[in-house]
Amino acid sequence: MNNSEELEYSIRQKLYEFVETPEINSQTTEAFFIWQDKPDSIKVYNSEDNLDDELFARFLDWFIFDFKSLENNQRLVEIFITKYSEDLESEEIKVLTDWSNSTRSYYEIKNINPGNNCTLIDLFSGNEINVHDSIVSNQLKITDIISARPVKTLKRYYFFSLVNVYPLILKPVIKEYFEKNFNIYKNNFEGNLSSQDFLKDYGYLLGNHLDDVINHPKYLTPDGEEFVVASSIYSLSNKNHVIKIIKDNDNFSLLNDALDDLIIFRLNTLNNKKIDIHLELEEKHLTVNANSINTLSEVKIYLEKLIGPLIKHKEDSSKNFNDLTKDSKKPTFKLPKGVRSKKQFNNQLDEYYSKWIDTPLEKLNGLSPRRALNTPKGRKSLELILLDLELLYEDAKKAGEPYYEVNKLREKLQKSMN
Repeated sequence: MNNSEELEYSIRQKLYEFVETPEINSQTTEAFFIWQDKPDSIKVYNSEDNLDDELFARFLDWFIFDFKSLENNQRLVEIFITKYSEDLESEEIKVLTDWSNSTRSYYEIKNINPGNNCTLIDLFSGNEINVHDSIVSNQLKITDIISARPVKTLKRYYFFSLVNVYPLILKPVIKEYFEKNFNIYKNNFEGNLSSQDFLKDYGYLLGNHLDDVINHPKYLTPDGEEFVVASSIYSLSNKNHVIKIIKDNDNFSLLNDALDDLIIFRLNTLNNKKIDIHLELEEKHLTVNANSINTLSEVKIYLEKLIGPLIKHKEDSSKNFNDLTKDSKKPTFKLPKGVRSKKQFNNQLDEYYSKWIDTPLEKLNGLSPRRALNTPKGRKSLELILLDLELLYEDAKKAGEPYYEVNKLREKLQKSMN
């Protein structure tokens, strides 16, 4: 095998099949209770059909890579490597070994190449990683925080399972929880423990914490203020001049390409205090986002003094935690029941449409799509069906759900005539 994408898909499928074996599947109920960390919960894991797609995908990700077997205290991916080592190629063993060391962490987006890849910065280690994923990279924004597990396959990284997206304003919530509990972890266990060790053992608790914060918002900033998204919008008279002033100031750092239509700066220091405030510059507007009303007021005073007549205040606004987080749990893609990866979904649809082209359809007066191509009337009716499919999958794509490229179906039909 020399194609990393094909290799990644093949190994992923083998792991999924391993999870379905009786010896592993029998541990899922107890594992689910551990992962939920809710002893008083009456929700019992009986099968994946009882969970929504997002919850099941997150659980399965943790179950394969981080859960330790109740029988021998080994992680499932490690058990898989040991059990099937004689049946696996050396290349597969190397990839699985790399995967076994992976963590589901939280990342800030540094750069996006839509339809190809994205560059991430780990919020806890500061490590930078480039991940290849044509679908996810199309749906991310430079202002997103994501929870994901990148897995290394040969020389490339891919996302394993779904990617959860959170608004950037939740970054301090994530970091505060991590720093507090990572210190407790290091004090309770011996050895030179890293952020990766903590995430492997207890990272799932951070996901639970975010769920709780989102569903039951009671969060305060480190200064004890109510956590809100407080924004201020200014008009710009000279965008390039404003960019130059900010770039020349050591308190700011540029977060994306200065040639982009939307330029994002981070204000790192204010009044001798560390801070994490984001400024978004468009052609005619500057938007400041802060996590409290008081912080926004301080930043406004600072900016108006720094930039002066080049900006003019237009309006302020604020969102409470409920408004902020109501959509933040949506993943970048959602998998149908029983489908565990986008590639598996695409393969299943490929198989379906390979049979579909020879299936008699009522809208084609009982002809199959292949036979309908033989007459002008049949081709016209078939084209209407294909246009309907394109609209259907385009809506799914916009909603962040799995979709199918109808052009692939057109190619199948074209090849069927040869």
